[in-house]
Parts: sequence; C-alpha cells; structure tokens
Amino acid sequence: MEDEELVSLLILNNEAAFQEFYDKYSNFIYKICFFMLGNEDDAMDSMQNVFLKILKKIRSFNFKGNFKSWIGKIAYREVKNKKRFFARDRKKILDFFKKDLKKQITPEEEFMIMERREILKRAILSLPNKFKIIIVLREIEELEYEEISSILKIPVGTVKSRLARARIALKEILEAKKIEKM
Repeated sequence: MEDEELVSLLILNNEAAFQEFYDKYSNFIYKICFFMLGNEDDAMDSMQNVFLKILKKIRSFNFKGNFKSWIGKIAYREVKNKKRFFARDRKKILDFFKKDLKKQITPEEEFMIMERREILKRAILSLPNKFKIIIVLREIEELEYEEISSILKIPVGTVKSRLARARIALKEILEAKKIEKM
C-alpha cells in the first residue's frame, strides 16, 4: 500500500492500515531509537511513544514532504527528549541485524559473523550522538542525504561532512580493535 493511501486509512482509524503501517515502519523507528539510546527496553518504549505521536499527528501530515522523513523526525525528537531525561550509561545491546545467510555456513563461521556484528554495534554505540544518528540513517537505513537533512534539520553539506567524520571515527575504533573489514 502506498503511503498516501496508508495515511488516509490511518486517519480513519483503520485497524488493518495500522498493522501495515507498523509492519512497514517499526524496524526503521526501532533502529533510530536503539542506536541513539543504546538499550533495548528504552528503544522499545520510545518506539511505542513514536507510534502514538504519529497517530496523534497523522492529520497534520500534508504530503508535501516524504512520509518516512516525517516519521524519522518524530522518532529523532522523541529520542532526543528521552536522552535529556535518561542520560545514564546503557548496558544492553540488542542483536537486531537479520541473518542474511544465503549459503550453509559452519557454526564457527556463524559465530565469527555474530562476533563481528557485535563489535560493529558496540563501535557505533560508542560514537558521539551526532555521528551515531548519521551512520544509522545513511549506512543502516540507507536514506538519501536529503532525507537525513530533513530529519535532522541540518544542511545536506553538514550531513555529508558529519558522515565522513563518522566513518573515519568508526574506522579508527574498529582498527583499534584490529577488526578486519566486513
């Protein structure tokens, strides 16, 4: 279902539309929440709050912008607000990466893949917030620069420069741990 039709049905409180909306955008919202908060429980709470806020504000979406970017802005604001109130260390890391194993692999190979993913997640979580969100939106969610610019309310040039600095910082963290490129 296209976003315009989905929004129209959400405005009418269509239950099936909400389920499709949830299925389509929950992973996107969760990743923003998780990587900014670094904790599964807080990310799940924030994700639920984001869905509630979207449903409350759905009538204000005007189709002039990208629906996914509009959702991303709401999620980002929610996380920023939550971080203000809960600025404590985060200990849990959720393994959210999907297994994309097209060939049969040995248990040892699977362990190495999981270990590398865990190291990468920890490295991303150790980045400053302004780099962390850029990496999540561009490298994990594969959003365009313009969409990221819209979500974060910063110029496209700033998105590109932060992304370059974030990649350098991430590379340095991974090299310090002597991790091979994935």
